[in-house]
Amino acid sequence: MRRVLRPIGRAATAAAALPLRGARALATWWRDRPRTATRVLAGAAVALLGLAVVFAVLQVRATQAADAGDTALAVAKESVPNLLSYDHRSIKTDLDARLNEVGGRFKDDYRSLVRDIVIPASDRDQLVTQTSVAAAGVAEPASPDRVRLTMFLNQTSTRAGQQQPTLSGSRVLVTMERDGDRWLVTELNPV
Repeated sequence: MRRVLRPIGRAATAAAALPLRGARALATWWRDRPRTATRVLAGAAVALLGLAVVFAVLQVRATQAADAGDTALAVAKESVPNLLSYDHRSIKTDLDARLNEVGGRFKDDYRSLVRDIVIPASDRDQLVTQTSVAAAGVAEPASPDRVRLTMFLNQTSTRAGQQQPTLSGSRVLVTMERDGDRWLVTELNPV
């Protein structure tokens, strides 16, 4: 039994002495070559500081992106149902307010869609459509200024002469972009 334990004890003693040996070797190196030792240790300190800065910046960006995703999602849960809900009695007067929730090229596309298709169809059939969000989430990694979301929507539509409303579901991919301190819908595509 002693033959087995003796090598283990020696290994443990040697391992415990490593920090002391390392400190002695460093002190000897420092004494023999002080300029080289100072330069190497200063370089190592600068490298560690650089790594700390890089990791801090990456952490701040990740936090900003996560916060942006949460904020954009909250805004989209209000904006998208507003954009996709309409009442034939008020859609013409609501258009300017709706356009404040969209941006980029999508603003012109949305304006054309509502003026050329939705308003004539809703007037003709006296449509009232209500949209609600069934589920929503961030679709891909967010950046601080741009977030892509997937939203599952329910729409209830009624038209003149119809007894029961029509219920339909859809899924859309929404891109939200920051414009100053506001988030705007810049893309809305059915999936």
